[in-house]
Amino acid sequence: MRIILDDHELDSVTGGAAEALETVRGVCEAQGRIITDVFLDDRHLDGPNLEMMATENPGGQVLRCVSTNPRNLVCETLECVAEALDQISAVHESIAVQFQGGNMAQGLSELKDALALWNSVRQGVDQGCMLVNIDLEQMRAETVEVDEALSSLAARLGDIRNAIANQDWSSVSDTVGYEMESVVGHWRALVRVLTDRVESMDDTGGVA
Repeated sequence: MRIILDDHELDSVTGGAAEALETVRGVCEAQGRIITDVFLDDRHLDGPNLEMMATENPGGQVLRCVSTNPRNLVCETLECVAEALDQISAVHESIAVQFQGGNMAQGLSELKDALALWNSVRQGVDQGCMLVNIDLEQMRAETVEVDEALSSLAARLGDIRNAIANQDWSSVSDTVGYEMESVVGHWRALVRVLTDRVESMDDTGGVA
C-alpha cells in the first residue's frame, strides 16, 4: 500500500491500512506532529472508522494523511473557543429575557443549550492543554486570569443549580443575565493567556 503524508510519499507497506497508519504515526511522532485527517483511497475516515481499522485492517491502494503541528491545532481550537464565548454571551441575554418575561420552559431550554456550550468550551481548553502538555492547574496557581476563569465559572454554575432547585427564577435570571457576563470576560482573558503561551512554545514544548 502506498503511503502519502502531507504530499510526501513514504515507504510502502505490504500489509493493510492499519500497518500503513502505524507507519504514519511513527513518522509524525518523530517529527512532533499529529495526524488531523486520514484518507483511504480518497475516502475520508472519521473516528469510528479509524477505531475499527485496527481490527478490520482494510486493504486499499493509497493511504493519505494530513498532519499539523499540535500548537497550530490548539491555536485554532482556542479561536473556536473565543467564538463560542461570543455565542454564549448572546444566549445569556436571551435566557434572562425569557425568565424575566415568565417564559420558564423556554428559559430552561435555552439554559440547557448554554450549559452545553460551556461544556464544549471547557473541553476545548482542557483537551488543548493536554495536547501541548500545559498543566492547567499549575498555570492556575501561577496566573490570576486562569484562576479567575475557573473559579468564577464553578461558582456561578453552582449558584444557578441552587436557584433552579429552589425554583428561584429571579435569581436564575440575575445570575445568567448579569453575573455570568463577568465569567465570560474571565474566560476571554484565559483564552488570550493560553494563546500567548502556546504561540511562545518551541518545538520541544518549552517557551521559545
